[in-house]
Amino acid sequence: MSPQQSDRVSRVKAALSERHTVALTIWAEARGEFVAGQGWRQAPIEARIAVASVIRNRYRTPGRFGLTFKDVCLKPYAFSCWPVEGLDTNSEAVIGRAESLIAEGDGSVLAKGDAVLRECLWLADGLLADVFGDRVRGATHYYAASMPAPPKWAFYDAARTRPIEPVAIVGGHRFYAGIR
Repeated sequence: MSPQQSDRVSRVKAALSERHTVALTIWAEARGEFVAGQGWRQAPIEARIAVASVIRNRYRTPGRFGLTFKDVCLKPYAFSCWPVEGLDTNSEAVIGRAESLIAEGDGSVLAKGDAVLRECLWLADGLLADVFGDRVRGATHYYAASMPAPPKWAFYDAARTRPIEPVAIVGGHRFYAGIR
């Protein structure tokens, strides 16, 4: 990542509220999914609720992922939408949305034109108020099935011959509990 990009990302992360950080994480991680033979399509709300559940489950794992919901979302390498090494299409989208939310304040105008973002803000409010339960059986990790290969942590062995069984499958995402 260039120094200019790094400064931009750092400024955005520092300026975001906890609500906006959670909403943008949900938005970027589960707004769409790849379906074989169909291409990209909007993910169902259940996928966004499942990602919110992972954020909640990580928050409830003391000290491992972070002390606040914002810390959990922005922990390096925890959610691929938040750039660490460079900006890809998804991280560029989330940083752009974040800049708009910061400039606007409450996000109501931006959300009017984006039903999925509006939904994610609503989910973030519910998550922060602790009004919905875990929908992914304690999962703290997930990946999109459309990835070319599952991540290393989704296997019992380094040779990737013994895959771990997911505790839940929601939309195009596979969810896992007990990952160390």
